[in-house]
Parts: sequence; C-alpha cells; structure tokens
Amino acid sequence: MQNSSGGYPPPPPPQGTPSGSWPTAAVVPQHPYPSAPRRKARKVGAPLALIIIAAVLVTGLVALATAQNMVFFAIGLIPAVLGAGLVIGAYLWIDRWEPEPPRLLIFAFVWGGGFTVVWALIIGQILSAVGFLNGPFSSIAIQAPLVEEFGKGMFLWLMLTGLRRKELNTLTDCLVYAGMVGIGFAFVEDLLYFTSQHSLGGAILTIVIRLALGVFAHPLFTSMTAIGVFLSLRQKSAVGRFGCLLLGYLGAVLLHGLWNGSTALGLQGYLITYGVVMVPVFVGAVLLARRSRRREGEIVLAQLPAMVQARLVAPQEAGWLSSLGSRKLRLQAAKSAGGKDGARQIAQFADAVTELAFVRDRLDHGLATPALLQQHDALVQTIQLERAQVAPQLNQLSAQSSPVTGAPMQPTDPLATYNPIPGGP
Repeated sequence: MQNSSGGYPPPPPPQGTPSGSWPTAAVVPQHPYPSAPRRKARKVGAPLALIIIAAVLVTGLVALATAQNMVFFAIGLIPAVLGAGLVIGAYLWIDRWEPEPPRLLIFAFVWGGGFTVVWALIIGQILSAVGFLNGPFSSIAIQAPLVEEFGKGMFLWLMLTGLRRKELNTLTDCLVYAGMVGIGFAFVEDLLYFTSQHSLGGAILTIVIRLALGVFAHPLFTSMTAIGVFLSLRQKSAVGRFGCLLLGYLGAVLLHGLWNGSTALGLQGYLITYGVVMVPVFVGAVLLARRSRRREGEIVLAQLPAMVQARLVAPQEAGWLSSLGSRKLRLQAAKSAGGKDGARQIAQFADAVTELAFVRDRLDHGLATPALLQQHDALVQTIQLERAQVAPQLNQLSAQSSPVTGAPMQPTDPLATYNPIPGGP
C-alpha cells in the first residue's frame, strides 16, 4: 500500500540487521525496459599508461610520414609525453565523481592525435589548393582554426548519437572528453613542429613555447565546443540544440584564431595575447571545471534521499556515497579486505549510484525522453544487482558512516514503484 507521498513505507529490517543497513538478498522486479548490461569498472588512474602508449604509436605513424628530422623528434618526445601526462592527470583529477570509461578516453585521445591530425592535413591542403584562406596570415589565423576545431569537435558531436550519449551526463563529462581530444591533437602537433625545425636552438625554443606556455591551449580551445555540447543537452528544441553546438564551435575557432594570429605579431605580441586573453580564459575554464565538479557532488547529495526512500541504497551507505573523501576511504578499505576485485565491485556500485543521480537531475529539470527513462530504469536494475552481490561488504564498510534519511517521493517519480527488499509490497 502506498503512503500519501507516493512512496512505499519501508518494511522493518529483520532482527540482527545493523542500523542503516539492509538484508543481503534482493528481489529485482520486472521492468518495461531491457535489463542493463554489466558495467565495467571505471578506474580514475588506469588509462594513463595505455593512453600514452596508444598516442606514441599513432604519433609514430604520422610523424614518420611527415618528419624532417628524426633527431629533433626524439628530443621532443620526452617533454611532449611529460606535458601530455600533466594535462591528462589534471583532467582525471576533475573527473572523480563518475570517471569515464577508459576505452572512451583512449579513443578520444587517439581521435585527436590520429584522425584530427590527418583531417587537418588533408582538408588544409584541399582548401589551400582552391585558394580558400591560403594567405600567410589567414591560413594560420582562420583556416587552421576552422578545420582543426571541426575535426576535434566531431568526436563530441558523435558522442551525442547512439548509446554513447548516456556518458555525457554533466559538464565535467563534456570537458573531459574535449580535453582528451585536445591533448591528443596537441601531442602529435607538437612533435610535428619539433621535427620541422632546422636547428637545435629552434627545436628547443619551440618546445619551450608550445609546452611551457601552451600545454593547455588545444584542450582549452575544444572546451568551448564542450560547453556548447553540454548546453545543447539542456535544450528541448532542435533549433536550440543546433544553436548551442554552433556557438560552442565558433567559440573554439575564435579562441584558436586569436592564439594562432598572435604569432604574427612577434614574440611581444604573442606574450601580450597570452597574458590578456589566454590566461584569463584559462583561469575561467579552471574555475568552471571546479564548479562543475562541485555541482556534481551537490546533485548526488540531493538525489540520495530519494534512493534511500526507494531502498536502493541504505541510509549509512548514502552517508559515504555523498563525499569523494569518504568514497576513497571505503574503496581503500574494500581493497584491503577483498583485494582489487572487492574494490572494483564497490566502485561499480558507487558509479552506478552517481550516474543515476545525474540522470534523475536531468529528469527533474524536465528533460525526460524515452531513452533517458530507459537509462534510469536500467541503472536502477544495475544498482540492485550490484548491491545484491556486495551487500555484506557494504554493510561492513558503512558501519561507521552517518546515515542519510529518506525523502518522500511523488507518485510520478520513477523510483516510487521500486522495493527490492523481500517481504515488501
């Protein structure tokens, strides 16, 4: 029997069950949508080595075809790898609430360092051959930004199609994928610039300028496209979605054009543009990324009470799921008790809860679609299945956690009909 708020009153736990925890068994109800596939583990630091290895392989193929001096290529490889690693680490640090799948991060990096580089070389040659913006200044300040930002942006636009769209839940997600594409492109482009120098001094100067001053440049440009993609996801009309995508792309082109065009002003003009334009934009992007990550935490905290009311998570589990610091401590404890497999299962459960919170936030903002409702239902089933497998570990990990109380739900809330505890309605 439903209560006045539309939710089911939770049955009392069996005798001997710790406060704030539930029985280990779970009953998965029948749903109108297909069951969710098993989620793969998402580890924040895992893809770094694979990304660098993949990038080196892609770089080798492109650089061997265009390199003029392999000695300079070898000299520039180490600082290029270190620079890419620094930026990758920064983006992985931002992406901690719901780390993206490693395979997609690798794909984004290789897209930027492989497809986009080849795209820019081929399309640039075609446009120059037909005389479109092929002047000394217009080619670097207009043509190159138009072509390169379009190539990088295509990855994000493709992410809007098919099943991959569900990975773009927050602005942080969009920024991370844009950053990986930009890092991949910059990594290969830097090496190509190093190999085109005619003297060791020129190669070293190029390394200093491109890595010391511009290591975040390409990820920053593509972040404008990412912002447009995120805003498009919040629009209900096709015109609004297209307008956001177009404005994001043009913002990336404008920023890229200012950066490239400043090189025609000499070193002094370059440094002035760097200080007046690039540094403030970079600081703004950093603040935006931090605000986005903080907003993710606020969303999770706001959505957990309804999950507690629906008995998807126990009150004390919600206590540590609402904090990145508490999550880290629980994962470390799970690893000590059950090894990597134990920590992986707990991480999968936490990731599913986080993703469900993001989906529910979009539903609360009136952005419901059949696909989003299906994703909501699939995540509910995933959480039930994950929790049924690790309930004893969760009860132990949550013993000292402060509980989060449940919140009433409306009858129209998709969670109002779920009750995975045996003996319930």
